[in-house]
Amino acid sequence: MRQAAIPILIILVATTFVVFRREVLRDIWLRLNEVPRVALLPLALAGMGMVFARGMFLAACSPGVSVRQAMMADQSALAAGYGIIIGGGVVGTGMRIHMFN
Repeated sequence: MRQAAIPILIILVATTFVVFRREVLRDIWLRLNEVPRVALLPLALAGMGMVFARGMFLAACSPGVSVRQAMMADQSALAAGYGIIIGGGVVGTGMRIHMFN
């Protein structure tokens, strides 16, 4: 059951996006199509740098947690906290505690 939790969570997030955030996704896609392809590279690098920096910070604050685990926990909690996942911050906090126990 534990191995099935991650695919189920991914399907839940994708379904939530498609059902509740359809207009937002459409607007994001239209705006991304307007951006020159050359400008997307620095944007992607900045995003990856931010994810890595947040993961490094969380790994430094949490003894025994690898950077990979910290990045996954941080991004999962961030997604839940911004309301992407139904339940919001409560789900994000629960996910973070579960990942570290």
